[in-house]
Amino acid sequence: MFAAGIFAVARERAITDFTGPMRRLVAHVRGEWTFAPGGSDCLVRWTYSSYPRPGRRFLIRGVAAPLWRRYAKATLARTVAVVEAH
Repeated sequence: MFAAGIFAVARERAITDFTGPMRRLVAHVRGEWTFAPGGSDCLVRWTYSSYPRPGRRFLIRGVAAPLWRRYAKATLARTVAVVEAH
């Protein structure tokens, strides 16, 4: 439970050591999980920013970004289900 007016940033992280096809597309990704009070609940925000390698921006925007958004939404939904079950 959060005290009034208090919020926490759980973690910010830069990911750089990609394997597989991502290593050819992305230089690094910055991710952040933010947790904040939301009435009687906890609001969770998961943000990732991709930084493509030179000349790869069109591939990130057109192919990887939509796939990543779908993956992130599904992962967050599964995480919420696990947390709410406990």
